[in-house]
Amino acid sequence: MSEHVKALPAQGTTNESAAAGISWRDFLELTKPTVVAMMILTSVIGMLLATPGVPGWEVMLYGNLGIALLAGAAAVVNHVVDQKIDTVMARTRKRPVATGKISPLDALLFATVLAVAGMVILVWQVNALTAWLTLASLVGYAASTPCFSSV
Repeated sequence: MSEHVKALPAQGTTNESAAAGISWRDFLELTKPTVVAMMILTSVIGMLLATPGVPGWEVMLYGNLGIALLAGAAAVVNHVVDQKIDTVMARTRKRPVATGKISPLDALLFATVLAVAGMVILVWQVNALTAWLTLASLVGYAASTPCFSSV
C-alpha cells in the first residue's frame, strides 16, 4: 500500500528573499533545542550516577557542551534528510529547511561547524572515547530517523 506524496514547493521564497529573512532563531530551531535539552538532562543524570560523589565541574560543563553541540548537529542533518516529508506534514511544514528559508547546503555547513566544535571540545576537555561514541550515536540517530518519519 504505497502512496506517493507530492512535496509542496517552498511558499513564495526565492534564495534571495529567503536569505534576507534568515534569523539566528531559524538556525536555533534546526538544532531542536528541546530535544537537546532532554538529552543533556539524561547526560547529567548519567554522570551523577556513574561516579561516587559529584563529577568535576569541567567534565560536567565540557562534556555536556560537546554532547549538546553534536546532538544539535545531528538534529540539523535530520532536518535536511526529512526536508521533503516535512513539507507535507502539518506539524513540520514550517521548518526552516522545509520552507526553503535555509538551504540544505547552509544547514549542512551549520551542522558541520557544530559537529567539529563538539568533537574538539570532547576530545580536548573530556576524552577521545566519549567524543567518538557520542559522534557514532548521533550519526546513527541522523541516519535512522528517516526510516521512522513516515511511520
